[in-house]
Amino acid sequence: MEIVNVVWDGAQFVLVGTEWAEVLSVVTGMVYVSPDGRSWSRVHREESGQPYHCFAFSGTQYVIGMANGQVLSSVDLVDWSMATLPNTIQNSVIPQFVRKLKAGSAPLN
Repeated sequence: MEIVNVVWDGAQFVLVGTEWAEVLSVVTGMVYVSPDGRSWSRVHREESGQPYHCFAFSGTQYVIGMANGQVLSSVDLVDWSMATLPNTIQNSVIPQFVRKLKAGSAPLN
C-alpha cells in the first residue's frame, strides 16, 4: 500500500493510503485508524479506480483528494460523500485546497 498521509485527530491516528492490484487492475483507497500507532483497524475501503492523492483533517472534517480531481469528505470516517471544489478542478488544485481546508479558509459546498 502507498501511504498518502497519517494524521492525529486528537483521539486517534488516521492513515489514508492506496492499494494497487496490478493483476486485477483495481485501485483501492483505504482508511485505517489506530489509538496507539501500533494496532490498526480498517474503517473505509473504496474501489474507486482512482488513487487517493492527498488527505487532511481540519479539526472537524476529514478530506481525501483523489487523483482525478474528486474530493471525498467525512465527519466520522465511516460515511463519505463527494464534495465540490470552489475552483476549476485540476490535480494541482487539490493540495492547495487541502492546505486551505486545514487553515479553515476553504469550506466545502
